[in-house]
Amino acid sequence: MTDTLHLESPAKVNLRLEILKKREDGYHEIRTIFQKISLHDTLHFSLTRCARRDACRDGARARRVRRERRRGVRITTDHPDLPTGKRNLVYQAVRSILERSDYGGGIDIKIEKRIPLGAGLGGGSSNAATALKALNQLLKINLTKKELMEMGAGIGADVPFFLFEGSAIGSGVGERLRKITLPTLWFILIYPNFEVSTRWAYQNFILTRSTAHPRRELGSKANPAFEGGVGKRRSGSTLSKPKPSSWGAEGLTKTEYHFNLRKLLKTPEGIVRLLWNDLEGVVSGEYSEIRIMKRMLTSVGAMGAMMTGSGPTVLGIFPEEKKATEAYQQLKKKVRERGWKVIQAHSIP
Repeated sequence: MTDTLHLESPAKVNLRLEILKKREDGYHEIRTIFQKISLHDTLHFSLTRCARRDACRDGARARRVRRERRRGVRITTDHPDLPTGKRNLVYQAVRSILERSDYGGGIDIKIEKRIPLGAGLGGGSSNAATALKALNQLLKINLTKKELMEMGAGIGADVPFFLFEGSAIGSGVGERLRKITLPTLWFILIYPNFEVSTRWAYQNFILTRSTAHPRRELGSKANPAFEGGVGKRRSGSTLSKPKPSSWGAEGLTKTEYHFNLRKLLKTPEGIVRLLWNDLEGVVSGEYSEIRIMKRMLTSVGAMGAMMTGSGPTVLGIFPEEKKATEAYQQLKKKVRERGWKVIQAHSIP
């Protein structure tokens, strides 16, 4: 007997990413705005087991198949660089959920990749979350969403968000989520066809609270999201941070900012004023491509442009689908001539 399920696994962008402090366990406390987007992988799940006990009793071949398939996890993919063993977060997710099940058969998973690897778009975390959802359903384990999110947090910091409905403000290492409502956003993404290690980006970020980001950076031309570059930041340099705050749906208080978060989240124009990524300075100091991609996006009408996550993908926000499509058409030849990828996407619930 074989049970199958096919699920889309969406990418995400960070519309704001602040690093607040380094924890004793080596991880960093962050504050971020998460948004899922239409760019996605597709995962195919198959449970392989015998429909009747006597159906498997057909000699040496059946015994070999049973040995290979008993609680065996087989991952295949169309991407040549994606690991399919224990390093793959999908594999880790499957093993985690099997601990809650007495299922003794095999699991075949095929991953059709569209989300670039190591791009700051959360592809691996999304795939892991999709695996947890799929097997919870196929194996009828009936874990609650909260239980799945707790399991996901043990696999990766971004995994809980992909089990969460809607957009969210993330805190902690990204696993503490508060739901928010955002307008539909249209994006052009440029991926420069190389990976950036998340660990490297965080390790090269140096945090100080000696000064705060100037308030004008959130809503003026001083905000790097409005520019083709990121000022004078360099990898390993000291980046200033705001003072501690209570950043929630009501607003950001007790900082140099004092802006109304709820109001800004209602419109694309307001969201552009919020764009910020503390890791952008680290990555752009090592890779000048970040500045080039930002200039390319703003030159074709992006309201704001910023690196997402730990990079190196840069996103541009556009006010409507028509303008995003026009920008995509203008950019695709220039981007592909550099050997990069350009992707049009929109926000999803």
